[in-house]
Amino acid sequence: MRRHVRGPSVDSSQFAVPDDDESLDGGESVSSYAGSGESVTNETFNPVDFLSDAFSSAFDPSKLDRAVANQAQTSGLINSKAHEVETLRAESAARLAEIRTIFNQGIKDVKRVQKDLEYIHRMTKHLQQVAKKRYPVEFQQAIDKHREQK
Repeated sequence: MRRHVRGPSVDSSQFAVPDDDESLDGGESVSSYAGSGESVTNETFNPVDFLSDAFSSAFDPSKLDRAVANQAQTSGLINSKAHEVETLRAESAARLAEIRTIFNQGIKDVKRVQKDLEYIHRMTKHLQQVAKKRYPVEFQQAIDKHREQK
């Protein structure tokens, strides 16, 4: 079975610059492009070298290096700050849980103290009534004495 082999679509010999002796007038040939007054030399045109040179002159790797370094530095700073924020968030969440526990315990303590105060107030009122019934004269003297001290 015969295979069809395709050759390169562009042959570098098509870009070959003619030698001086191949030139029609025997001297230097002039480019046919308008505004181009360059003389043609004996060198063969190499499109890879041409494009490589054009790219090298148009592309400044130091700018890319600075941009990559700046991006890496910024990325590192962002990662550092993100880690710091996450650490602070975790610390805040732990502190909030601790404060909630303390607050809830405080609420329980307040309710307990309030119940104790209500009980003491009821007991005091009850004892005053008992003392007033059992010892009415002494109770009145104690009230008068207390009013004089004020």
